[in-house]
Amino acid sequence: MPHTSSPPVFVSFPSTAELAKALADFILKVQKEALEKKGRFTIALSGGSLPKQLYGLIEKAGIRWDKWYE
Repeated sequence: MPHTSSPPVFVSFPSTAELAKALADFILKVQKEALEKKGRFTIALSGGSLPKQLYGLIEKAGIRWDKWYE
């Protein structure tokens, strides 16, 4: 089966606070989808400042830390 790729999607946020909220919401969404399909959620993160943006997840209801694999 041939592989087709989609063009990248770029999104800009007016502040890092809005970026962190959108990132937390996105991760919550894909975590839910992964848990429904596979029963676990696997995530790979780059270094640099990205992990700091994930602090919004700490207080986010619905995060299933026990199902995360990194």
